[in-house]
Amino acid sequence: IVRYLLNKYQKQFFEFPAAKRNHHAFASGLAYHTLTMLHLGKSIADEYPELNRALLYAGIILHDLGKVIELSGPMSTEYTLAGNLIGHLVLIDEEITKACLALKISEADEDVLVLRHMVLAHHGLLEYGSPVR
Repeated sequence: IVRYLLNKYQKQFFEFPAAKRNHHAFASGLAYHTLTMLHLGKSIADEYPELNRALLYAGIILHDLGKVIELSGPMSTEYTLAGNLIGHLVLIDEEITKACLALKISEADEDVLVLRHMVLAHHGLLEYGSPVR
C-alpha cells in the first residue's frame, strides 16, 4: 500500500510543503517532515521492540500524504476544495481504500484497519481534526 501510494504521488510528495503555514511550510517540506517523523519512529521502535515496526513506518509515511490532495502545490499553496471540505486525514484514508482495491488487499485485514486508524487518528484529538482517537 505504501509503495503503491508513494509511486502514485512521488512527484508531489517530494515537492509539496507539509502545511500552508505552521510546520514545514516550504517546498519539499512534506518529505522533510516525513523523514523527521521516521527518525522519531525509529527511536520509539528501538525502545519498544514489540511494536510492529513495518506498520509504524507505514503509518508515519502515509499520515500526511493526503496533503498532496489537500494543498494546491509546492509554492504559494492554498487549500483545494477537497482540502477545505474533507481534509487530508480522510483524503488519505480514501486513497488507502482505493489502493487496497487496486492491490486486491482486503479492507478488513487487521493491518489495513490499524493503518487506517493511524492516519485518521494522528491529530490525536477530535477538536484537532481527527475523526477518531
